[in-house]
Amino acid sequence: MLNIKTYYQSFVSLFYPNLCLICNDNVPFTERRICMKCETELPLTNFHQDDSNPIIEKFAGRIKLEEAGALFYFFKTSKVQTLIHELKYQNRAEIGIQFGKMYGVLLREDKAFESVDFILPVPLHPKKEKQRGYNQSDMIAQGLSQGLGKPWRNDILKRKKYTNSQTQKILLIGSRM
Repeated sequence: MLNIKTYYQSFVSLFYPNLCLICNDNVPFTERRICMKCETELPLTNFHQDDSNPIIEKFAGRIKLEEAGALFYFFKTSKVQTLIHELKYQNRAEIGIQFGKMYGVLLREDKAFESVDFILPVPLHPKKEKQRGYNQSDMIAQGLSQGLGKPWRNDILKRKKYTNSQTQKILLIGSRM
């Protein structure tokens, strides 16, 4: 039996359809913004299954890591790049939540993450968060929390120092060359 929420979502979808952010096909009205077909085509790294993955190797000897990984391989002009740009520059917070859930579900299968107490986002300076409207890391952390079944806490770490964005730093370096 359909409930009132389902009727409402169906009615709203007549005027504002829930379209996949990659292929523009209709997505059933859920929190998902990427259809299952496109999600299965995204290039997963599965680094969480490899104790000597490229991220761990990059930081070896520089900092102590228990685990390190990445959800997707990143290629310019790829679907992943398009989604990250939507997350960062088009205020599509739901992408961060969906990415976090996807990764959390994968990591839940790995015993190394059983001992995790809670999920922390990388904090933004309050001024920068006000400029952006939200913290993308916080959205990913919320999804990761849901996927892993671990508590999410955004009240532990605080950013005190205001720093320029990494994008701006890269642009400045490029213009000097």
